[in-house]
Amino acid sequence: MARMGYASARAALIYQHASEERDVMIAERLSAMTEEALKGSEGNARDDGPRRRSAESERNG
Repeated sequence: MARMGYASARAALIYQHASEERDVMIAERLSAMTEEALKGSEGNARDDGPRRRSAESERNG
């Protein structure tokens, strides 16, 4: 525990526990934001993939 920069194992465990709780909160919020963004983009989807030119347009330049 000393390698982690804490004076005691207890201090390191307290910090580790707090960090894990914060990680869960961040993950939950990111998931909610992603779901909101996906709901908002329904119906606005575009196909931005590569487009093939028709044979006629290729002949005409």
